Amino acid sequence: MRLATHIGATPGAALVVVLAALIVVATPAEVRAQQVSVDIQMTATPAAAAVGESITLRIRADVSGAQPQDIQLPDLSAFRVTSRRVSRPMQFSFGFGSQTQVVRSTIAYDLTISPLNAGRHQIAPAAIEVGGRTYRSEPVTIEVRGGGGATPPGGPTGPGAMGQQVDPRSPPTGTLDGATYDDQAFLRTTVSTSEPHVGEQVTVTVYLYVRGSIRAAPVIQREPNADGFWVHDLLPANRTLEAQRQMVGGVYFNVYALRRFAAFPLSEGEHEIGPMSIAFETGSLFDIFSTQRSGPVRRVGVSMPVHVLPLPATGRPTGEVSVGDFTIDARLDRTAAATGDAVTLTAEIKGTGNLKDVRLTLPERPGVRILEPEVTDAITSPNDVVGGSRTFAWLVVPEEPGQHQLGPLILNTYSPSMGTYRRVSSAPLTLDAAGSAIAGATPSPEDDAAEASSEARLPQLGPIRTGSELLRNAEADELPTWLAAALAVPPLLYAIFLVFGLARRRLEEKGIRDAPARIARGARKRLTTAEGYGKDGDAQAFYGEIQKVLKDVLEARLGEAVGGFTHRALEEHLKSRGMDDDLSRRVVDELEGSEFARFSAEGAAPEEIGRCSERVAALIERMDRFTPPQEELR
Repeated sequence: MRLATHIGATPGAALVVVLAALIVVATPAEVRAQQVSVDIQMTATPAAAAVGESITLRIRADVSGAQPQDIQLPDLSAFRVTSRRVSRPMQFSFGFGSQTQVVRSTIAYDLTISPLNAGRHQIAPAAIEVGGRTYRSEPVTIEVRGGGGATPPGGPTGPGAMGQQVDPRSPPTGTLDGATYDDQAFLRTTVSTSEPHVGEQVTVTVYLYVRGSIRAAPVIQREPNADGFWVHDLLPANRTLEAQRQMVGGVYFNVYALRRFAAFPLSEGEHEIGPMSIAFETGSLFDIFSTQRSGPVRRVGVSMPVHVLPLPATGRPTGEVSVGDFTIDARLDRTAAATGDAVTLTAEIKGTGNLKDVRLTLPERPGVRILEPEVTDAITSPNDVVGGSRTFAWLVVPEEPGQHQLGPLILNTYSPSMGTYRRVSSAPLTLDAAGSAIAGATPSPEDDAAEASSEARLPQLGPIRTGSELLRNAEADELPTWLAAALAVPPLLYAIFLVFGLARRRLEEKGIRDAPARIARGARKRLTTAEGYGKDGDAQAFYGEIQKVLKDVLEARLGEAVGGFTHRALEEHLKSRGMDDDLSRRVVDELEGSEFARFSAEGAAPEEIGRCSERVAALIERMDRFTPPQEELR
């Protein structure tokens, strides 16, 4: 009322208010809206570094008055991306009519990169699209020096380069043998010696050299052949592939040890370690969801010839010779026993070498029976040198009283490290047996007389009849009532069994038809459980549950297990069962991404866990609608 009185009192002021309102209404929305402002910058710190050193690349886009798309990162193929962090802070303001409007948003990428080659590298501008228009940053130039700076880890070009000690397990330097060079990726096979003696350890290692990085563990398509060798693996079955840096021809490669094993030649002559064949995908964890993916890279190694020498003839003892450095220790579980009682003699051989080829014989002794030994092995490989122990356990039965000398046990050996023969033996053992001697197997005259007496006491049988005849009653008896009822019971029970079997089979068929829907409901419950793990910050449990959910739904829809497939093989199998290409790729990508994210810092971020839950929920919905063709159902 106060305003009305005031307007009524001043007509000129009322006219001004009306004109102002008309101007606001007539003003175009584009003029009244906040003006769009975009600022995108890219910086590198430091701007000069050595090959292998870390550089922080920061890309930041500040946008006002519009909702931006994601930043388009430049090509970083000349660098190795070791970490990435993304932040998207936003600021809000409240406009006319209490409508919320985003007036300023920021997207920031912090990448840790390391250059792969020396030289002057120019990183192309980063870009961002806002309102249909593309904005770009300035390019960044990084000066990368080669030998003038710090040597990359594990990458000396020769033994002792830059005053560093070379890890004996690192890829050998010098001449590039055992490989066919490729400037992007190649396999290399190395052997510790190409001319071993029979039974001497040859350490074989297969390396993968990659110019960039790999997204997952390579798929082994063919293992290196080692016919004519006894082989013992030196790398643990469950391990993480870790790259070392090595320069080849002026270019730094990431080097992965795929296989390392000890090979013991079983015979002299010409042998070879066959070539390995693998397939792998290049890239990093951060681009596993990219829609533009190249196919797998395949590489085949080369074979390595091994010329096996016979053991030296000079000084060689007669009989069998074991190759290695060994000792023998022998013992009895007890040194006194009654005749006929068994005691255990244990001999333990310890040392380094081919224990699987060691044989030991316990010399025979009169008055003692020796059974075949039980042999057990405990193989170890500290520092990639195979050794351990081999144990022989004999059961020894004294058959005559007195003292029995057992041993000594003797083993002839050849030491490859010393180049000499040696004879090792155990101390002799003494077994005291008490009691009467065990009778032999030859029967005595008294035994013959006793046997004849027992035969005389046997009852005398009558003459043997050669024919038989059945006697029948003249009249056939009538079938009793109880017998007729008993005969009728089995057919009745069989009919009841058939009826129940048919009903049970129909229930099972209904259960099979309903299984996919039931498993899908269970999968959604497990997804809720996984989200609980994510909220608690347990990334490993979250992604582990995600993998189980996806595999359970797949197996329910396909009617078969999928645990035996590799990721790429699973994708092809899903396509062959009728699943469309996009869904097949997304399911496999999610499985692969979950496997990596379990052990990455980026995967533990709450934002990534939330996005993963949304993606998996959408995939479950799509898989619910997928049904293999009728002829494919199993």
